[in-house]
Amino acid sequence: MPSQGLLPSQDKIPYDKIAHVLLNCILVVLWLLFFFVKEKKMISITTIYAVFGLCLLYGIIIEVLQYTFTTYRQADVLDVVANAIGLLVGVGLFRKMKDIFFN
Repeated sequence: MPSQGLLPSQDKIPYDKIAHVLLNCILVVLWLLFFFVKEKKMISITTIYAVFGLCLLYGIIIEVLQYTFTTYRQADVLDVVANAIGLLVGVGLFRKMKDIFFN
């Protein structure tokens, strides 16, 4: 049965959403590691929130630009959701990495 709504059909693996999750996870981990090393192995919760928010804003802006300036690409709210999931996973991964490798 084909999907008729906003959600993708359940019989296909949404590879693009997996890519959004993985790439946003990598993006936020790298930025947090940058600030962690720059600040001599310390990072504030404010910095974590700021990096998360800026990365999420970046993803939203990309979706808006796709919708506004291209005819061959489309904006997708589920891409933003996948981005946010990737960012959350990345923040969690960063916190675990910090505890394992730097404490």
